[in-house]
Amino acid sequence: MTIPTAPFWICVEATHICSGVERNYCGPVTERILEKIDDFDEQFLQRILFPHRVTECKTERCEDIITVRISAVHPTGVPYSLRLRFRRVTEFQPLEEFLEEFPNLRPVYDVLADFLPENIAVIRQKLKLRETVRAFAIKRPPILYFQDVPPHPVTFAHELIHLARFERELDEEVYAHNLSGTVVFMAEKGIKANPFRLHDLTEEQVNSALMEVGIKSVEEFYEITRCIPHTHKITPDGLRRVAEWKDVLATFIAEVTAGIGYDTLCEQVLEKLLLLTTTQ
Repeated sequence: MTIPTAPFWICVEATHICSGVERNYCGPVTERILEKIDDFDEQFLQRILFPHRVTECKTERCEDIITVRISAVHPTGVPYSLRLRFRRVTEFQPLEEFLEEFPNLRPVYDVLADFLPENIAVIRQKLKLRETVRAFAIKRPPILYFQDVPPHPVTFAHELIHLARFERELDEEVYAHNLSGTVVFMAEKGIKANPFRLHDLTEEQVNSALMEVGIKSVEEFYEITRCIPHTHKITPDGLRRVAEWKDVLATFIAEVTAGIGYDTLCEQVLEKLLLLTTTQ
């Protein structure tokens, strides 16, 4: 797949309306771009919304923006509406050129390079998005967009993770949120490891890493840092786990990475955890 060279249509905003209540989605909803807006037909809609049933679709065009209004029915029988806004995009830059322009981002890219597809492009024209949307990634073909150029390294890592190819057991946003800071930390420290394996660690492995910094368990780590996440509950006998290990681990990784930059204990723990990912 090559870098886009012609105008494309990208879904830059999606609004879900049900019972008069609106919910806005950030970024593209279709995970792909359209070579021509005619591709956005009823058959395409039925495919991306299945098993929901599309009952009506209308389009409105104003210069380089097309608004698509969709009426659909949820499998439970509840009707709802979708309002999608597509923007015509014409300015793309190969990621390699983008990295040459902003070399401080190169180490972040290098951490994830083995997991990324080829021919990633960056949209270089300014898009009018919701204030809360600062960047997004599209997978087919692989495209990145940043509202702020150059992007913050953590933002850059976050969007690259969305394009990365690895086995996912959790929601994709969990990986992007939890690991973006870790990837930047690895880039700054020159650590060679597989950050995606952090979410595969067993309790025994995590405890062994904690023991190397003088901590017996995840629960003791929280007692030391005085942070009690939703996966634990305070009892007269100390912290009690109230979630499965998968959720405990994801939350633990998020808490550890949140301390990067100002908590040396968190950084020490993260280094020990990353070391485990090189031996799996």
